[in-house]
Amino acid sequence: IYTLKLRRRGIDLQAEQDPNVLRSLFVRDVIDREPEIIPADAPFGDVLELVVGSRHTAFFVADGGGELLGAISVHELRRVILEEDSLRNVVVAADLIEESRPTLHEDDTLDLGLQLLSRSGATELAVVARGTRRIVGALHEQDVLAAFHAQMLSRDLAGSLGTRLSLAQRG
Repeated sequence: IYTLKLRRRGIDLQAEQDPNVLRSLFVRDVIDREPEIIPADAPFGDVLELVVGSRHTAFFVADGGGELLGAISVHELRRVILEEDSLRNVVVAADLIEESRPTLHEDDTLDLGLQLLSRSGATELAVVARGTRRIVGALHEQDVLAAFHAQMLSRDLAGSLGTRLSLAQRG
């Protein structure tokens, strides 16, 4: 009886589930539609101001049409931050742009996204429209991990209930 009630609510305890929950989630599920985009002709001073006021760790450099040219990481900016006075009026330096950073598409799985994040050592990757290099968003490592945890909690009904009871007792 309880199995039927759960099935009516969309929970099928007998359904076989892929142990890798990230294969069932997609980039479009957690995409950040407002990534930090820097125009290719931005002066270095403007880039530094953007970095100081942003929570992002990667800044995507795009041409006038929104086509991705590469990314600048906070790590790369730290390398040249001491030279700020001499670089303040210089246009974004080509040696700061990582052109080989992988990109994703909205219909890619979060499993692929996490693998690319891990291999590249980045915490953010650009999401581009399929067939182009036009930036449509960004994928953040923390969002992938949050989606993973949420999916695992929904799959583990008993564990989730036990955790909530434990939290309620402590609260």
